[in-house]
Amino acid sequence: MIFKKKKEIKDYMTIEDLEKSRETLKEVTIKDKKNVRVLFLDDEGFDDEVLKSLGYLDIDVKEKYEKLSDFEKYDIIFCDINGIAKEVDEVYQGAAIAKLIKKTYPLKKVFIFSSKQQSLDFYKFTNDVDGMIPKNTKNADLAEKIDECINVLNDPVESWKNLRKQLLEQGTSPASLTVLEDYYVRGILKKENTISLMEEEARKINIQSIVSIMGCAIEIVKAYLELKKQ
Repeated sequence: MIFKKKKEIKDYMTIEDLEKSRETLKEVTIKDKKNVRVLFLDDEGFDDEVLKSLGYLDIDVKEKYEKLSDFEKYDIIFCDINGIAKEVDEVYQGAAIAKLIKKTYPLKKVFIFSSKQQSLDFYKFTNDVDGMIPKNTKNADLAEKIDECINVLNDPVESWKNLRKQLLEQGTSPASLTVLEDYYVRGILKKENTISLMEEEARKINIQSIVSIMGCAIEIVKAYLELKKQ
């Protein structure tokens, strides 16, 4: 019988290995002005012409919430509070939806977008999303915020740190997290096709939310593997 040598801790790659190559990774652009998908969810609509004139070509505006899966295709979401999804949460409305979007799609950048002074009760939701932005924010400042988001979306280190936090909150053991991080880093840094291994490890944990979170990590690895082919 042949015994497979057990992998030692020193043999696992970590996010620190990825950080050492951060400058090289910056040369890889997955998202830019032309392909980053932005959504404004606002019952009063939103005039996106100025942002489009600045080069942000893929902007959608929706005036009401319909279903959660509608948000899957977007990278950055600005969500109004009042008049949004009363049927989901009569009190917190769009703030509750923004929290739900972020929980379901942790890699997306989600902002509460409101023109009215909200009670302190609403500000607790800012801890669950990426921030709160007033509706009267100038287009130039919105463009700057979108650019900041693009930088984060292009950064696999920050993406994993975000995902790791989500995985820990959902009960992933340190041992499983070490394995998943190793596969993630190898997929990006070594260009090893670790996707099936990541999927298998996520299934072992057998918590649906963790499988969904790892789906985000797998998409990042896929993007780097695709770049390898080019």
